Amino acid sequence: QRQMCKETGVEVADTVGAGDAFTATFAASLMQGLPMEECHRRAVAVAAFVCTRHGAIAPLSEFMKTEITNR
Repeated sequence: QRQMCKETGVEVADTVGAGDAFTATFAASLMQGLPMEECHRRAVAVAAFVCTRHGAIAPLSEFMKTEITNR
């Protein structure tokens, strides 16, 4: 089955991680039993969001910084 999704129109900062984000979101959505169209829509949205960020790793929250340094 072939399906097209509407363009998201984001301003791209970096494409690193977009494919991984798409695949992970699509697989997780499938595992939740969602329809194929919804899995695709969610995966495109998450991959588009990832493209708006620089680099593959988001900055750590203050909570995570504290958790890491206190161990």
